[in-house]
Amino acid sequence: MKKQIKFSYELVGTGWSKCVLETDKGSVTTTASYLDDALGNLCKALYEIICGKEYSQAIFTEEPGEYRWVFKKINNDSMKLQILEYDDLWLGLPDEDGKLIYEDKFKIKRFVQAFIRGINRLLTDVTQIASKLECKIYFANWNAKFLIITNFGDTP
Repeated sequence: MKKQIKFSYELVGTGWSKCVLETDKGSVTTTASYLDDALGNLCKALYEIICGKEYSQAIFTEEPGEYRWVFKKINNDSMKLQILEYDDLWLGLPDEDGKLIYEDKFKIKRFVQAFIRGINRLLTDVTQIASKLECKIYFANWNAKFLIITNFGDTP
């Protein structure tokens, strides 16, 4: 049986986002403020893993604190994800100093496919906002550009 993976990312309030990862193992929610580009960081970290990097991380900046999504490649097909929580932000503390709030192993392709589905839902939401002429408000609150991923292998 395939592991169930659901990824969602949504904008909540002015300059805040919420990211939820749901799997057979449970659910974890991380939030981020406008102080950094959490979604861009996550896109970059996954891209690095896809391209063969053994270790990559994505920072979700809080006020105060941060979440760190740590990706460690197990082999060409699999990776381990650890989500760590820190009380302070921008200190560059080692992974070992973070509080482990989630850990699981994934097939890289299946995780990325779930990520893409979540991003597509976000883009649909943003498009609906833009169609209501609220696009300027969105981009004023989020000074970031989207990396649009259209496909990564076959979607189940």
